Amino acid sequence: MVPQQEPHRCRLDVTRILPHLYQGSVPRPGGEVARCGFTVLVLAAQEYQPPRDFYPGVKVIRAPLDDSGRPMTEREWKTARAAAKEVAAAVSSGERALVTCIQGRNRSGLIVALACHLLTGESGSYCADRIRGKRKNALMNQWFNHALDRVG
Repeated sequence: MVPQQEPHRCRLDVTRILPHLYQGSVPRPGGEVARCGFTVLVLAAQEYQPPRDFYPGVKVIRAPLDDSGRPMTEREWKTARAAAKEVAAAVSSGERALVTCIQGRNRSGLIVALACHLLTGESGSYCADRIRGKRKNALMNQWFNHALDRVG
């Protein structure tokens, strides 16, 4: 068995937002996600929802969201909140979660900000600012930011 690596030593595009909570771009299929110590992987890109066996050894959470610039639907908002709730529960129990979308900016940022809110009690806009301070060009989608402004 390959020893688990610390996420900061992985070849994945990841940024630590909180302890055990990371944001990044979509990883290549294979075992790298698990080898890097992640136990939970969120796939937030609507256009990228591969079979579960693409990422062996991790729990895959599907949260297909659109980042085309149109307002979020109620269904998308519920999807993002449900994924954030699963992520927060996993992180609270000591698991490492990686939330991804194609570039690791907007859709992943929305879910990470919501999870951050659940974990810390900080407002959605504060959590969004925290993410933007750590991950370049993150959370530039105005509709996601409007939604986060209403959280907490």
